[in-house]
Amino acid sequence: MASLKDSIASVLGIGKYAGDIDSAYYDGPNDEYVAIIAGKTHRIPASMIDRSYQPPPWANMALNNVTKSPSVLGQVLESENYRQRLLYMRLRIPEGSKHPYEYLSSHLSGDKVYVFVVQDGQAVTLEDAATMFPSDQLITQLRLLDK
Repeated sequence: MASLKDSIASVLGIGKYAGDIDSAYYDGPNDEYVAIIAGKTHRIPASMIDRSYQPPPWANMALNNVTKSPSVLGQVLESENYRQRLLYMRLRIPEGSKHPYEYLSSHLSGDKVYVFVVQDGQAVTLEDAATMFPSDQLITQLRLLDK
């Protein structure tokens, strides 16, 4: 069975360079596949993709589609543990290690995620859009607090 990247590479005429595809996913609402190569987005109608590639049943849950659906996004982000793991990953804190803050917590409310941080006796609340959490801006703010 051909991989999605192999099928997309074949359609785009880049055959053996399938490894150059940064990411690829199925965009169900538009019935097309999206490939990102060197920062450029390529949209390919589903009918052009090799029929030997069958998307997994969860293909519609690709990250870009999750962010379009607030109800699904809320289900994903409602777990504090999950949000904490996302923060650790973006801050490059190894799993199981202690974070550098006196206190770090997050709360999802509607379309916002609030991050509560205590550092050097100072309490700070940071806000991030749920669809972008944890955004580059939030991570930068957290890193500045650690200085």
